[in-house]
Amino acid sequence: AYVFLELKAQRNPEYRSAGVFLLINIAIGFTGNISLVGHLSGAIFGMMFYYLRNEVRVGFLR
Repeated sequence: AYVFLELKAQRNPEYRSAGVFLLINIAIGFTGNISLVGHLSGAIFGMMFYYLRNEVRVGFLR
């Protein structure tokens, strides 16, 4: 999720590919013998890291 959001913020056209891989990663969690919680939490924590990192960067620059 972090890579997807970072590429999208930079307006890099590769963000679409990163989004596809993010969706595939979450979809893998729905298959047997693989944890949905682990894959979904990885995506959620990636988004949290991205937004917290940007808030700290913006707060530091003020």
